[in-house]
Amino acid sequence: MNLFEHVLIERRDELDTRGMRLIPPYSTLLMTPRFPLSRHVIAFVHDAVGLQLVMKVPRRPGDVSGIQNEAACLEALDGVNRDHRPGPRLVGLVEVGRSTVLVETPCQGTLLPRRLSARRAADVLRAAIYLTDGMPQTGARPAAWFEDEVEKPLLKIQALAGADPAIAHLVERTRKVLHPLRDADLPSVLEHGDMNPPNLFIHGRRMQAVDWERGSVVGLPGQDLVTLLMYIARSRSRTARVDLTYDTALVRPGAWGRVLLEAHLRTRGVATELAPLLAATAWLRGVTSRLAAATGGPPVDSPLDPRAGRALWQTLKADRDYPLWPIAVNRLSPSRG
Repeated sequence: MNLFEHVLIERRDELDTRGMRLIPPYSTLLMTPRFPLSRHVIAFVHDAVGLQLVMKVPRRPGDVSGIQNEAACLEALDGVNRDHRPGPRLVGLVEVGRSTVLVETPCQGTLLPRRLSARRAADVLRAAIYLTDGMPQTGARPAAWFEDEVEKPLLKIQALAGADPAIAHLVERTRKVLHPLRDADLPSVLEHGDMNPPNLFIHGRRMQAVDWERGSVVGLPGQDLVTLLMYIARSRSRTARVDLTYDTALVRPGAWGRVLLEAHLRTRGVATELAPLLAATAWLRGVTSRLAAATGGPPVDSPLDPRAGRALWQTLKADRDYPLWPIAVNRLSPSRG
């Protein structure tokens, strides 16, 4: 009996299996994501009928912040009063010895690819708007959110990059251009934090997202929609120039993505002139959340040794979304050197 079957059989009373008929025998398919910053081993649990549950366990003992985030977000989804749930249902979070196992239901639908046909892109765009407009607001923003989510992570990034003058310049410009958000009137919202393939499923005209480990119940408005808009823009782009794709979708006058982002922000009571700042923040926070994933906790945790820090920095720079951070900042404040 493996760890996952032990949870399902011996710890069944700790699981919320309402509405489920789990019929043994069980079989478990393990998957270890190949992404460099992946934190978890994933188990797909089948019974005599088919796929019933998805379970996650951290690769590193004690690295539980990711699945704790996911559990909190899935619990918050219970308050989404829509005709289609935007993510899995939390079944349990069970401690077994030194391991913590997250148990959730699988998502329904078809996994979205990185490239979309024109017809599918239109369907995905409608589903993206429906999903993000329906995410619940969760209250006021924490008083120290700007320090915790912008300033401290920027210091961590600069420390990782070492004596790189270009990064030092980017960090300083980012701090300056995003400063108006510090005192802006922004609500907290439920945020997924990584609305990209392979985390997205389409079911009819509705979308579901898996892997809420980078999520937050006190997220920033507009962040998930920015990520989804850029995914759709990239999926249909005919150029490899990510800066041109970004400009067409979110920067140019009347850009289709910016129009949609501003409309979304109005539903949150957020001033539309903050749209470019929130878009830039989305890419910065994407980098810092990957940093948190790599270090097993918040991005301002204990320092890494220099060699590990340099290796981690190179991994972050190779990430698909990393280039969008300097592009977005440069559109707000063109660099002169």
